[in-house]
Amino acid sequence: MSDIIDGPACEELVAVSPARRQARTRLAARMACVAVAAVMVLLALCGAGPNAMASMRAATTSGPSAPDSTPSWPAPTAGMLALRAANPAPGRLERLPDGRQLHMTVVGSGRPTVVMEAGAGDWSLTWCLVAPRVARGSSRVAGTRVVTYDRAGLGWSDPTGRPPTATGYVRDLHDGLKGAGIRPPYVLVGHSMGGVYARLYAHRYPLEVAGVVLVDPGDERLPVAVGAQSAAAIASGAAAMATLSAQKARQAATGAFVDDPSGLPTDPRWPAGTTAPYHALYAADPWVFQTIGLEAGAAVAIWREVAADRITSLGDIPLAVVRSSKRMGLSGVPALAAHEDRVWRRLQAAQARESSRGRLIIAPRSDHYVQLADPHLVTTEILRVVAKARVLAQ
Repeated sequence: MSDIIDGPACEELVAVSPARRQARTRLAARMACVAVAAVMVLLALCGAGPNAMASMRAATTSGPSAPDSTPSWPAPTAGMLALRAANPAPGRLERLPDGRQLHMTVVGSGRPTVVMEAGAGDWSLTWCLVAPRVARGSSRVAGTRVVTYDRAGLGWSDPTGRPPTATGYVRDLHDGLKGAGIRPPYVLVGHSMGGVYARLYAHRYPLEVAGVVLVDPGDERLPVAVGAQSAAAIASGAAAMATLSAQKARQAATGAFVDDPSGLPTDPRWPAGTTAPYHALYAADPWVFQTIGLEAGAAVAIWREVAADRITSLGDIPLAVVRSSKRMGLSGVPALAAHEDRVWRRLQAAQARESSRGRLIIAPRSDHYVQLADPHLVTTEILRVVAKARVLAQ
């Protein structure tokens, strides 16, 4: 059973029965924490525990204090070039005003268009179990067009070589959709840190957004809300991740992961055919790890940037917040885990109240990657928001 709390006051509790997928395991390698979900709500939200936290902090003692934003990569090896050729971009490469290319994959047809935003350090493949289901629709809701994309430097999108900003990410998505001729209205779907970016997009372009679905979202107010001790630990974890990711980028640049991908992330919930392109990008494109490090290093600045917009209301658009149910200590400090989790969950409930048509859904026994642990539930909530948006548009 999933707990659902509807309405702006989040008071009514209703029970529903979506198909439940038991999470088989956490990400297998410690580097999965760095590479697959590098920042948002940092270590714990990527599945890293105290041991991983300690190892990441230890890594900072033997490496630089921050990733180099303008490294000079050696020429790619023959193995790296072969991997790139064997794993081309599955979607379109949309040219942005500054000349960079943004990778976007479009499936299905119909309106409104669902646009999916991945979490920190992740990209479009994280939606591999949900996007096709939303495009197909269900027995109750007709499918619609779905756009998944990769932020700059992740997946198949060109890097910038600069520390990222939330404004830059939102502008890239806006320009990319416009350039591709994909017109609003949009239903935005954001996972983890992607939820922060989705809310910022909806706040800055309200006339373009017909609905929002947030999947275990982070919150820009978290570093202040958890208090000074947790905030300091979270910032320390971000810096450690930035350093470790920079080290991995330098390894990748030598071709070290081409023949030995054992240090790369994997997840048994990924469908067949997903692991190979994930590993190919990590192994053949050093800027992927570089970008993960840059986003980690910029995490605190990004939260402050979004907090400055003071997002408290998204109006009356359909809104769903799908949160996980497993506790994750955000800073990696066990003594602070319960407090941090309570604060985070209160902020997620507050996000559900940012619209008069908001609702909070609790996914049973799900880890942070609800879209992998329970894709049926996430799909159902996206289609529910799509259906409400269609009714309101009539």
